[in-house]
Amino acid sequence: MTHAEIGALLGDPSRGDEVLASINPEGGAALAKALRKSFKRGDEQGNERRLRAVVTLEGEGALDVIKAVLEDKVVVGGVYSNLRNVALELMQARFKGHPKLEKSLWRAVELDEYLEIDRLYEVAAAYDEPRAMELLLPPGEQGVPAALQLLAKHAAPKVAELLDAALASDPAKASRFIEALGATALDPELARRIIPLADKLPAAAEVACRNDPARARTTADQLSSKDARWRAAAMKALGFLPAGEVFERLSPLFMAVDRTKRAQVDAVLWSAIALEDARWLKFLVARLETEEQKPMRGMLVRALGKVGPAATAAIALAPKGDGDTGVLKELPLVLGRLKGALRLVGHWEQERAGVLSVLGEAAASVKTKKHKKLLERALEALAS
Repeated sequence: MTHAEIGALLGDPSRGDEVLASINPEGGAALAKALRKSFKRGDEQGNERRLRAVVTLEGEGALDVIKAVLEDKVVVGGVYSNLRNVALELMQARFKGHPKLEKSLWRAVELDEYLEIDRLYEVAAAYDEPRAMELLLPPGEQGVPAALQLLAKHAAPKVAELLDAALASDPAKASRFIEALGATALDPELARRIIPLADKLPAAAEVACRNDPARARTTADQLSSKDARWRAAAMKALGFLPAGEVFERLSPLFMAVDRTKRAQVDAVLWSAIALEDARWLKFLVARLETEEQKPMRGMLVRALGKVGPAATAAIALAPKGDGDTGVLKELPLVLGRLKGALRLVGHWEQERAGVLSVLGEAAASVKTKKHKKLLERALEALAS
């Protein structure tokens, strides 16, 4: 493969990453020269790989290319925010505080409002920490999460000041700002300002729920609210309630006959809410026996997947023959998610044999062709 072909392949969506990974730092000046010539206008991902490859080959010799990216020079096939952010990443990893790049960095700040603020701050702080801190203020005022987290770490009083300004504005802006704070909102000084608004702002209610079971129950009462923001807050509040209470609040939704309630069921199934109460298995199996509508039957099988390994047999035997398309469609997905969930908490290996045994027995007992084949394929996939 010629050097020019390597440069071209770095722009190949299917092979570019593989080619980049194969670049040898000792590849030599001739390869580096060819890659410099291979930058192509409009080929964003390819140019990002080419920039990384040139730096790999040349090290500090590639500073002129980094400068060209930061300063908007056409030598690199056109410049755009993604390419500048790659340049920042390379500076952060290899050239932090390099004197030859300082002027170009500040020029990039002037040119581009879409630089990744967390990376930009770290790179800029190596040159001028106060000036880097100033860069955090505009995105902080706009509620950019990364900027707020950095401000909380390096200038906590400023975050409190920005929060006060947001709370003094309209409710929508205040909610967005609290949401942007994320875990930072739990800081005692910030939480003290936010929690009194829990009756008015869903985002404030979410913060209050974390350490107040009574508030979690009050917020969970909004599960059927007409306001989507309150329904979302109610879902999160359920995560702070006992498993039995979660069952009592959510099980009526699974009796739903109207589209609105079913949308709420779907939201439950996509949420992180665990269905841990022992009553869920019997309840969902009973619902499957009586439910006839295909979309709802599919949802019930997905719910069984959230119950865990104890529901394996119920999931495997849920289809009422090959015409039960709503359930058959969900079957392999639910079993795959069951394995994924167990892996996530480190329980797959201890549950693996039991799950496979139950699936094997179910596959042997099923008579209908499509159902049997799906179970056999799922068994093979889970065993691998």
